[in-house]
Amino acid sequence: MSKSKKIKKLFYFAFFVVFVGGLVYIAMNYSIYKTNENFSVNGKTNLLISKSTIIKKYDIVLFDEPYLNENKETLSRCLATGGDVLEISYSKVIVNQDTVQENFETTHKYRVNCFTEQSNNQLINDYKLTDSLNILGVYYLNLTQQQADVLIKDSSIMIKQIIAEKDLSNDVIFPFSYKFRWNEDNFGPLTVPAKGFKIEMNEKNYTLYKNTINYFEQDKVSFKDGKYYVNDNESNEYIFKNDYVFILNDDRTNINDSRKWGLIPTKIIKGKVIKQW
Repeated sequence: MSKSKKIKKLFYFAFFVVFVGGLVYIAMNYSIYKTNENFSVNGKTNLLISKSTIIKKYDIVLFDEPYLNENKETLSRCLATGGDVLEISYSKVIVNQDTVQENFETTHKYRVNCFTEQSNNQLINDYKLTDSLNILGVYYLNLTQQQADVLIKDSSIMIKQIIAEKDLSNDVIFPFSYKFRWNEDNFGPLTVPAKGFKIEMNEKNYTLYKNTINYFEQDKVSFKDGKYYVNDNESNEYIFKNDYVFILNDDRTNINDSRKWGLIPTKIIKGKVIKQW
């Protein structure tokens, strides 16, 4: 065999190895995820998922919904990572005392009142409404800020975002305690633990973190006769073994996120969205 043919064969072999290796790498590190409109990202239902578990703020992450006996995949956006302090005040998200500038589309609930038949019919046509959504001439709609801004400019329409009042407790909102009057629009402040993060065992921290420790850390914390116990040993502190994130849906009317579940460990995250179409 001539030298040129040997070089050519080696070239084709090297190309084949790189090509196959690239396909294997892609298969091991990425996947195509097909979702429905209820869990779409900016209305796009085809998602390219990176299987990386290195999660940063504002990543949209894929994970199994916690506290279920079955695997139910869901998507949500990471708003805070280990060491951050998150708070929601009148629906505005605040991380480390800075209001989050949301460069992504969020949805909130609005009360919309049409004063003319023309504006009423236009609203019905634009949003494909039915009479069942019309309550005494008032519509309650889930709108993006862009949609709300369009309606605000119409003088024949009155629109107002519906925001829960502070200190109005919601029984289905974490941490499910009357001691914390938190709701879907007013929440925290809550510190997100990172691996190695230490908390003092007191009434406040016990209420905030006991479910996280018992379920995700797989340690047993308890309170008896005025004393705190970790794995049945009296203790005045706890050190977390995992990194956690606080996730929040872009559709803020859907509370299936950290407002309902509390903190999510990065170990249950399957990947993050890197492209949508």
